[in-house]
Parts: sequence; structure tokens; C-alpha cells
Amino acid sequence: WTEVVKKGKKKKKQQEGMKKEALNKKNLPNVEKRKLPRTAAVCIKENVKQDFSYAEALRKARTQIKMDDLHIDASRIQKGLNGATIIEIFDPDRGDKARQLATKLQEVLSEDNAIITTPIINGDLRITGLDESIDKEEIGWAIGEEGDCESKEVRVGEIKRYRRGMGVAWIRCPLKAAIQVAKKKKIKIGWTIVGVTLLQARFKSFAF
Repeated sequence: WTEVVKKGKKKKKQQEGMKKEALNKKNLPNVEKRKLPRTAAVCIKENVKQDFSYAEALRKARTQIKMDDLHIDASRIQKGLNGATIIEIFDPDRGDKARQLATKLQEVLSEDNAIITTPIINGDLRITGLDESIDKEEIGWAIGEEGDCESKEVRVGEIKRYRRGMGVAWIRCPLKAAIQVAKKKKIKIGWTIVGVTLLQARFKSFAF
């Protein structure tokens, strides 16, 4: 009778573990299904400390910057929730063209109290199996290398320690880099191999 009770408890514990594992998997996205943004964007935002007219700024930019000179064929202007002007670019090499346009806008609107940024859509990663010698800077460098992005574009959260002293950290970086790293499932940081998981998107919008 004692053996039966023990087996029953063990089976119940296994079932609870399986349910928890299934729930965790359900909350993780399929990396193959995550799609990269179809546009790149340049944002014109007012300097809150100064008077600023979006209409005049855009009119001035259109007068002095020719999209044809930048080889930009398809673009669209929208307004952000904060009132900023967002110029979306649909061309295949949209990332490079967005950066070129941002540089031109900074030159043209340098005296108009305009803030020019190139917002991107980010992705979140979870890294597990970090040993005690690995710090946030090293994680950022590794993600930049594996994801073909600059380390300054990678934001690393605090490293939390769990059983046996191994650590886990949450990372935010450009979505393209996040997907590229997550497809590898495991990467090398320092002397150890760590696990990488792409997390669910919290919202779909450009990060300013």
C-alpha cells in the first residue's frame, strides 16, 4: 500500500511538470514564423524645449532633399502616437537608405530644433546557462557578433542566479538580430555554451 501511494504522488508530480512545460512552450513563439518588418523608418520629432512646426520642417526637408538622389523609390509618411512624423521606406535595402535619409535630415534641420532618429523594431531574447564569470558587457558583445548588429544596439538586463549559481538574462536587440541568434538555439559565451530563446513580442510598434 505504501508503494502505491508513492507511485501515485510521483505520477501526479510528473503530470504537473508536463503541464508546466507545455505552458512554457505555448508562451514561446515559433522562430520561423516571426517576420521581419517590411519597412525601415526615420522619425522627425520636436525638441520639447523649443517652438517647432512639423509642417514647416517637412516642407523644408522636401525642398532640400530629393528622394531620387538617395534612390528611395517607395516611402510613406505617418504620424506617431506622440505626434512625431514617421517616414517609412519600403525599398529592399531600406535599412541603409533610412540611415542615409536620417543623415540628410539632420543636416537640413540642424537649426530647426528637430530630433532625427531611426527607430527600429526590437526582439527579446532569454539566455540561460551563464556562468559566474560572464558579465553584461560580454553578453552584449556576443549577441552583437552572433546577430550581426552593433553591441550598442543590444540592451542586457540584470543577470539572475538560480540553482547551482548558473545565471539567466533577458536581452533586447533589433528583431533581425534576435531572430538570427534564436535560430542557432545555442551560442558560445566565454568558455561555455548557453541556450537562447526568442520571447513573445509584447507589442508591434517602432521603438523610438
